[in-house]
Amino acid sequence: MLFAIRYSYPVPYWDESGYIHFVTGSQPVTLHWLWSQANEHRIPLIRMIYLFEARAFSLDQRLMNAANIGMLIATSGIIMLALRRLNGRTQYTDVIVPLTLLNLGHWANTTWPNQLGFIVPTCLLSLCAAGFALRGRGEERRYGLIAAAVLGMLLCGANGLPVGLALLPMLVWGGIAARTAGRIRQAWFSFGCALVALAYTAFYFVGLVPAIPVPPRPFVFSQGLTEGLKVCSQAIGPFSRVLWPYSGIAVLLLFALCLGLLLRANREERFSAAGLGLALAGIIGLGFGVGMGRTILGPGAGFAVRYALLMAPFLIIAVMIVDRFASPSFRTFVRMSLLLSLSVLYWPNSQQEIGDLAGRAADGKRLEAAVQQGVPIGKLAEEFGPRWMFNADIFAANMRDLEAHRMGVYWQR
Repeated sequence: MLFAIRYSYPVPYWDESGYIHFVTGSQPVTLHWLWSQANEHRIPLIRMIYLFEARAFSLDQRLMNAANIGMLIATSGIIMLALRRLNGRTQYTDVIVPLTLLNLGHWANTTWPNQLGFIVPTCLLSLCAAGFALRGRGEERRYGLIAAAVLGMLLCGANGLPVGLALLPMLVWGGIAARTAGRIRQAWFSFGCALVALAYTAFYFVGLVPAIPVPPRPFVFSQGLTEGLKVCSQAIGPFSRVLWPYSGIAVLLLFALCLGLLLRANREERFSAAGLGLALAGIIGLGFGVGMGRTILGPGAGFAVRYALLMAPFLIIAVMIVDRFASPSFRTFVRMSLLLSLSVLYWPNSQQEIGDLAGRAADGKRLEAAVQQGVPIGKLAEEFGPRWMFNADIFAANMRDLEAHRMGVYWQR
């Protein structure tokens, strides 16, 4: 968290510039705006959370980033508690969870509040995996939370929609099981969530337009598959670029191992196995979907650093599957292998492309100092506008709005 605060920007950056007039109240927050496209996404939940944080913290990006990291910390804590309940005790290899969700390699998402669209679906899917893995006590409440999490993922745009749809059959299955057991209220809740999810998904695509009307280069299916595997390989962190193609092979082997364990599940374990299996299919499908969509940007597009956090639930799901369905000796072997791998990769992961972050943070400090010295907004726009908010005009309009409402970099002036 201290790392993220140190490198936080004093002024909203690029895509965030579109939020400023809504945060300050200069423009009203409407359902039309919440539903409108953000590039190729519809992200109503992400926009609502961003607005809440921005207004609560007066657009102080240090506090907003701390809140986002707090989500990852809370998710890690809940998952570790779930592992303790599943295994009957806390194990030192449980540190796999924070090494996966909280390593410095996620800097691209934890130092920019706009990346809520990566953090929220990652947290929701990881919690769903824990919910499916647990046994017994609290089942009704747990499945209710899973249904709510599935709906939440759908509201996160393309980063959550594929996984949410993959888990949709579990809402129906859970509803049927609840009705059979006489839990009518739970059954109707599950069926209702499933119907809402289907209706929302159908409506999601009405009027949706491509973010890139003319692709910069032709789409080639085989290249899309390659980029998809590159995205998935980032489950082990951004250093997967350097380890390619071995990082991709490692992820495929772990996927095959998990699939084999799920297929061995007995009848009493089928619901958990199906839930974890669909979560696994959803995260892999998301990775290949991102790769297919980004292959038009050129070779290596799948190695964008921000995708590492999006793929992190893959390891969380894998740990849940191994703990639930593997023998004790095999479970120990897999856990130790993952712990050793993540420990060795911790520092290399944190260094991938971090120079870009340091340069941007330094530029932000220069901008903050210029504001404190009273440099006119017009001059600030000429120097910083194209780097921070697309162009000088947008920068100037947003900075005047922030100054008028004493928010962001003008908060303490």
